Amino acid sequence: MENKVLATIGDINITEKDLDYMKKNMDRRVLSQFSGEQGEYYLLQELINQKLMAIDAKATDLLNNDEFKFEFESMKDNFISQYVIKTVLESVTVTDEEVRDFFETNKNAFGESEAVSASHILVGDLSKAESLYEKIQNGEDFATLAKENSTCPSSANGGDLGYFGRGQMVKEFEDMAFSLDIGAVSKPVKTQFGYHLILLNDKKADKPKSFEDIKDELRESLFAKKQQEAYVAKINSLREKYGVK
Repeated sequence: MENKVLATIGDINITEKDLDYMKKNMDRRVLSQFSGEQGEYYLLQELINQKLMAIDAKATDLLNNDEFKFEFESMKDNFISQYVIKTVLESVTVTDEEVRDFFETNKNAFGESEAVSASHILVGDLSKAESLYEKIQNGEDFATLAKENSTCPSSANGGDLGYFGRGQMVKEFEDMAFSLDIGAVSKPVKTQFGYHLILLNDKKADKPKSFEDIKDELRESLFAKKQQEAYVAKINSLREKYGVK
């Protein structure tokens, strides 16, 4: 494939390959600002500027400066290190079988877990809770009674707690909330906080996701996991090989 010469500085050629390498190492967000012919022109001019500065540095005594030598060696080591890391990460592959096995092993972790939406009224004594329960059974509005009587901050919203899953509330409260039918109000439930009347607003059943729904997401996740493992394995082997103390 022809490596087209884009510019010359004396007898030094600046080629398409040079420009492509420059773009390859630029941040994608920065590179996106240099699209089209005009963008290519500006990038080429910047590459020429960099070459000019390098040529001039080599023509002077700069390369023999001790500070320059130190920084150059540090940058060289960093470049080599980054290149080795790149080769390690690029060696990682993920097969379709691995993605499927990962899904089967962890399928319970994917999808939406069972959740309920509930409101409650919290009071300090049983007799008051029972009195409020009777009022609700006689048709009084739950949200209004919550605003007027509940000691929980949720009273400002009529006692609405929104959606929550298992393990997010104290056990007595959770057990009752998940056992209610939508629209039902519990009798007083005692917890460490006091007595609750619980109104169930809605229920969401478990919604497991299928393999087809998330296979691409799983592949990316597994790929990242294997890359991290490959990196750690490489570092550990090098530490053992060269005896880090």
